[in-house]
Amino acid sequence: MSQRIYFDESGYTGNNLLHPKQNYFAYASVATDDDEARLWVERMIKKYNIQGGELKAAT
Repeated sequence: MSQRIYFDESGYTGNNLLHPKQNYFAYASVATDDDEARLWVERMIKKYNIQGGELKAAT
């Protein structure tokens, strides 16, 4: 049985991880099946009235 694993990063200097203004960098993953991922994304889009269909974060 195969398992999908989704990865994403959070940082604001792109590939320049040693940039002096890059105080924090995070890399995370989650393993889930397609149905669970779809339901979770749909729930977040509806709950927060997200336009464009992609979850993004900002500070």
